[in-house]
Amino acid sequence: MVGRPTPAHDNAPFADDTMAGIAHRFVNDLDSIGELEAAVEPTKPDVVVLGGWQHQGISELAVHRQRLGVTAVVMAMDNPQRFTGHGVLVSARHRRYLRCVDAIWVPGERARGLAAEIRTRSGLVFTGLYGVDPAFGAQRSSELWPASFLFTGQYVERKGLDVLIDAYRSYWRSVDDPWPLTCVGSGELASLLAGEAGVTDLGFVQPKDQPAVVARHGVAVVPSRVDPWPLVVVEAALAGRPLIVSDACGSGVEVVRDGWNGMVVSAGSAAALGDAMQNLHVRRAELAEWGRRSEALAAPYAANEWAKRVLVLIESLRHSVGTGLS
Repeated sequence: MVGRPTPAHDNAPFADDTMAGIAHRFVNDLDSIGELEAAVEPTKPDVVVLGGWQHQGISELAVHRQRLGVTAVVMAMDNPQRFTGHGVLVSARHRRYLRCVDAIWVPGERARGLAAEIRTRSGLVFTGLYGVDPAFGAQRSSELWPASFLFTGQYVERKGLDVLIDAYRSYWRSVDDPWPLTCVGSGELASLLAGEAGVTDLGFVQPKDQPAVVARHGVAVVPSRVDPWPLVVVEAALAGRPLIVSDACGSGVEVVRDGWNGMVVSAGSAAALGDAMQNLHVRRAELAEWGRRSEALAAPYAANEWAKRVLVLIESLRHSVGTGLS
């Protein structure tokens, strides 16, 4: 069950068949406990995974778990810890809901720090929330490493598209044979790309077509100002690509080692990003090896490995919560 796309998702116009082959039901209003209960009750789930604490209906669904016959409730979140005591504040604000949560499921270490502070029924915390399409790992480049950069993301301020364009202009002026930059996405800052030397805007590319796009490019660039755990970082790494990421990218903690398979720069710094692009440009001969390192770091996040983690999570819940899980 997933929330129905809203106008806020216009920057990601997924095709109608994106969920084909996956049993699902769209819910129009995640604040409506009645609609959520009507969707959950017929399936008689042992485990319900709820997304954070943003919606009132989601919180009430946990509170009404016994009426629905739910054995375990897992709260999924990718919120990073922003300050000491952040989790204590969350616990105080959402005490009634969190008393009904058996475990928290997070993608990586930055969110784990917050989860460790949040008070739930059992205190269980699991990592590995997100997995990526193994199709990215099936991509291989030719012996001559592609001389190009790739940005994938919404064309919005928090993704740092304006920082990227400023950095690319600086890089463009600093080398004799600048690599082209391809941008994949959509959003209100798309006009920044129009007429920019060396830049190609592919617009929004459907998920099934993205692995092939990544395979045609040499270095993935993710310059976000704010980004709890961007999947595009892990997808590019699984595809065996070196990366340049900002230190705001939570997933970079897991799959980018500065100077080993990529570079980490300060969020919002066009100067640092431009220097990193120039650095990888002159190290083209090393990038195939950097890509192999990326692939190794990202391997645990392929969807087949994600499925194994789900089984471990359920088994752990069975032992800690009760025997109702089959």
